[in-house]
Amino acid sequence: MTDPQRPVFLSTLKVTADAFARRHPAVAADADGARVVRSVLMKPEAEDYVPDLHDRVEELASRLDQPERRPPGPERRIPGA
Repeated sequence: MTDPQRPVFLSTLKVTADAFARRHPAVAADADGARVVRSVLMKPEAEDYVPDLHDRVEELASRLDQPERRPPGPERRIPGA
């Protein structure tokens, strides 16, 4: 969100492993829960933006694997989002 040229607005939902397994039985649980990330595009004409949004979210998420770029604290904001 802090990048005025390429902002991303995401919401998250934390679910238990049991709740996730009920909806996705083919996924093997390896943690107590999961965090679901979503973004909503409100207008049908925004559909063409989905590949760009996906690329941007992947780019921001990759920063979480880099400790020097990861913000401190239990709730992490993705730098540059």
